[in-house]
Amino acid sequence: MSHASTLRLAASVFAMTLLTSGILVPELLGAVTPEYSSLADYLSALGALGAPHRLVASYLGFLPVAVSVTAMVVLLWMRLPRTMLVRCGLLSVLGIAVGYLGAIAFPCDPGCPATGSLRQSIHNLSGLIEYLGGIAGLVLLHIGLRATASRAVRLATLGAIATVALGVVMMSSPELSHVRGAS
Repeated sequence: MSHASTLRLAASVFAMTLLTSGILVPELLGAVTPEYSSLADYLSALGALGAPHRLVASYLGFLPVAVSVTAMVVLLWMRLPRTMLVRCGLLSVLGIAVGYLGAIAFPCDPGCPATGSLRQSIHNLSGLIEYLGGIAGLVLLHIGLRATASRAVRLATLGAIATVALGVVMMSSPELSHVRGAS
C-alpha cells in the first residue's frame, strides 16, 4: 500500500472514529440523559460523577477519540516532514488526547462547574491543555506545512483552527453559556 493510500485509509478511520465516538455516541447518550442538552451542556457532563451513562461516555466516547488522535499523531509523525514546527505541532495536538483522557481519569463534578473539587480542577486543566494544545498544534502544523501541503489541506487546517478557537470563546464567555455545549 502506498504512503498516500495509507494516509487516506488512516484519515478515513480517524474521521469515522470521531464521527462515531465524538459525535454520535455523545448525541445518543445526551438524548437519553435526563436534563442534558448537547447545545447548552459540556460534553464532559455525560461522563461526570453520578451521570447515568458515565462509563459508556468515557469508554465508548472519550477513549476512542483519545486513542485515534494519538494514533493519527503517530502516523503523521512518521509521514510528515521532520521540521521543528511540524514536530512541535504534532506534539501540541496530543493535547487533545490529554483532554479526553483527563475526562476519563478525572470526571467533572456534577454540572461541570468552573470551580470545585481537586478532581474538577484537574479536569479543567486537562480541558485547557486540550483546547490550547489543539489550537497551538494546528497553527504550528499550518505554518510548518504551508510550503508542502495542498491548498485544500491548508484551508482545512485554517477551518479547524477557527473552529477550536470559536469553541474556546463559547466556553469561556458567560454570554454564550446557552450554547457552550456546541463547543
